[in-house]
Amino acid sequence: MAATIKAMRVELDVSNVTSIDQARAYVEEIQHQYADLTVTNINVTANRITFDVGSPGMEDLSPSDIKFRIEEFLNMNVAPFAVNRINIGGAVTVTLEAARAAASTTTAAALKKIVTIELDVSNVASVDQARAYVEEIQHQYADLTVTNINVTANRITFDVGSPGMEDLSPSDIKFRIEEFLNMNVAPFTVKSVNAR
Repeated sequence: MAATIKAMRVELDVSNVTSIDQARAYVEEIQHQYADLTVTNINVTANRITFDVGSPGMEDLSPSDIKFRIEEFLNMNVAPFAVNRINIGGAVTVTLEAARAAASTTTAAALKKIVTIELDVSNVASVDQARAYVEEIQHQYADLTVTNINVTANRITFDVGSPGMEDLSPSDIKFRIEEFLNMNVAPFTVKSVNAR
């Protein structure tokens, strides 16, 4: 017999859902940020998102407890949609196996918010050296990934992501890149840094 846990149905009345996959990944991130919670049965439409939130070790979680945690999550993490109303519905039962399966299905790619960095540069002596320098960012900052590096004589572009930190904004990433540039002598001259 499958083990079950008590869960609460969460309903978000939303607008401006630009991507169902992004909205789903955002909701899945709740269980990564709160290790004691499980998120299952996610359903995303243009104006409503529903999902079940439970906690295997805390059977006494009330709807108000869940609502507090969801509101806290929404305040700490910029959503890829607008939340108009939060409703915590009645208790539902989900299998512990389903909750664990949902936790393991989220891929790093789905959770990774990508910011494109553009460096206006000059004096690029070696494309390979410039590429190696940029790749070093992800070694110095273990929470960041660097992909799609493109080096030309006057511009270097690359994508920066962070699998576990969906709330990183372009300005956060720009700050980290500028910090890296200040701490590590570049094999080129940087005129400006743009993040989008």
